[in-house]
Amino acid sequence: LRDISAASPGGDARAKKATRRRRTAALSQLHDLTEKPDNRVPLCSGSGAGRDVVGVLSDALFDSLDPESVPSEGPDGMDEDRRLICWSINNLTVPYENKTTIVSSGNFAGLLRGLLRGLTAVVSSNLPEAYLCCIALLNLTFAAEAVEPVAYFVPPPSDSEGMRMRRHPSTAQQLWRDGARTSEMTARVLGNPESLMRAVERIMTTNA
Repeated sequence: LRDISAASPGGDARAKKATRRRRTAALSQLHDLTEKPDNRVPLCSGSGAGRDVVGVLSDALFDSLDPESVPSEGPDGMDEDRRLICWSINNLTVPYENKTTIVSSGNFAGLLRGLLRGLTAVVSSNLPEAYLCCIALLNLTFAAEAVEPVAYFVPPPSDSEGMRMRRHPSTAQQLWRDGARTSEMTARVLGNPESLMRAVERIMTTNA
């Protein structure tokens, strides 16, 4: 996890390349672990380490969109690191136990919002990996308690300032937390072009 979350060093091209190679290798190893169904629940257990796996992948996914990051070439025009991140998240969101861990009220302030933040960013950018993000979103919503948070998700405007999402509840999420009426929440989400619902709608119409 340290190699996945390690910041790229500035200046030295060789150091950047070495850090990128280590990150790709670490992501590949983690992906291989998530490919085995028996590993998925332990990797995403309710323990602190389990939360770290999902949190690190979520942050790495969002950070992969940094225009200053150097992409790692993968198949079909995909960024290899981003592909591995999305595929690992997909695998981890398959077991029902993991959905409960990610969506549980105790983690909502950070884990779920951080994950939705990264998935929404990729979908909004209409990147080749967007279909993997949509599958992960579908996986999450097989847990009934995930439907509203996913459907009403709006990324915070502070993302451009580099602030972590877990510290800034979005307007829709705050409404959800305060028990606002469903009609008001729906109007705010559908009226915001940055919402997850609108992002999914755009890629469906653009790629149809």
